[in-house]
Amino acid sequence: MRKKQIVNIKLTLYADRTYFFSVDGKKSLGDIHFRIFENNEKRRILYDNAATNFSKTKMVYVKSTTNLIIEISAPSYFKDRVRECSGLLVAYKSNAE
Repeated sequence: MRKKQIVNIKLTLYADRTYFFSVDGKKSLGDIHFRIFENNEKRRILYDNAATNFSKTKMVYVKSTTNLIIEISAPSYFKDRVRECSGLLVAYKSNAE
């Protein structure tokens, strides 16, 4: 990550699964901000971790296959010429029987 950078990751989440999202980064980045959007013309926000004191994790159950965008940024990182590492973990558990 670098100053004012926003990373967008497009994902397809499949039906009948529980997904786990986790973000983290170097301490110097400060709070990692992540939001989950619908990947369509509306781009409705489904989750914003700023509303939960920048929680690093989120778990969601998906009823039907959907396309999403995960947006990641480090709003309190202000170094102009230095980049730092951050990461996103996406895991799932199938709920099908």
